[in-house]
Amino acid sequence: RLLNRSVWSLLEFAFNGLIFLLLGLQLPDIIKAVVSHEPTLWPTLLYRGLDVVAIFLALVLLRFIWVQSIWRLSVLLRRLRGKGDLTQVPTARSCWLLTVGGVRGAVTLAGVMSVPMLMGSEAFPERDLLIFIAAGVILLSLICACIALPLLLRGIEKSPDDKRRQEVRDAWRKTAEAAIHALETEEVAPQDAAQAALSAELKARIMSEYRHQLEVFNDSAEAQALAFQMDLLERRLRLKALRAQRLELYSLSRHHQIGDDVLREVLGELDLSEANLGQVK
Repeated sequence: RLLNRSVWSLLEFAFNGLIFLLLGLQLPDIIKAVVSHEPTLWPTLLYRGLDVVAIFLALVLLRFIWVQSIWRLSVLLRRLRGKGDLTQVPTARSCWLLTVGGVRGAVTLAGVMSVPMLMGSEAFPERDLLIFIAAGVILLSLICACIALPLLLRGIEKSPDDKRRQEVRDAWRKTAEAAIHALETEEVAPQDAAQAALSAELKARIMSEYRHQLEVFNDSAEAQALAFQMDLLERRLRLKALRAQRLELYSLSRHHQIGDDVLREVLGELDLSEANLGQVK
């Protein structure tokens, strides 16, 4: 899953960049083609710019109506199901935030650039004008979002991620409780005393890690502060141990006790372990 997410994120970034690269390469020729049949340059660009503004305003209005209608409909449906307290009632500001935040981008450009250049043996009518208007709407939506979003977000104190953070904490707490319950109810196959003791020790070690997670996600402020201090101290000690391992690994390599392949493999695992610790202050 980690590999899949990394690959698809890279491909998405590359293809999005490729779309706008193609736009930048074709835009000068498209502007020339749009004004090629007109006697004057600037009046023609002005009229086409007014077309872009009119289409953009129509899109903004339609999006605002759509967002508000769907939001109110979802609130109504949840109230009918008895879950109305879980959904925020839409306000004008929240609807405008969703409206302005829905900028045009790669999908719009990819859609208009998929229009064929030829229709039969003749050029597709007004293809250059379609691409010009789509590019203008994209640029105008980006500019308007950069200006309007800071103004709409001004004065909002509550973080919009508070509810999501609480849901994440609840999910981690419930999964940790499920893991502890599964370990407590595990039936161990018949074995000798040494293996039974080893199994009990490993179960206790794993369960202590999950109990530590439960302490971290405890709702009381004192428990959270204590768990945070313990977690920070543990990360510092682990970081110090990892750095000692890395220095010893370099020493083994300098004294030719291990090869380059072993050095790269162990060093990669140490780097991954240190990266998982995050930033330690």
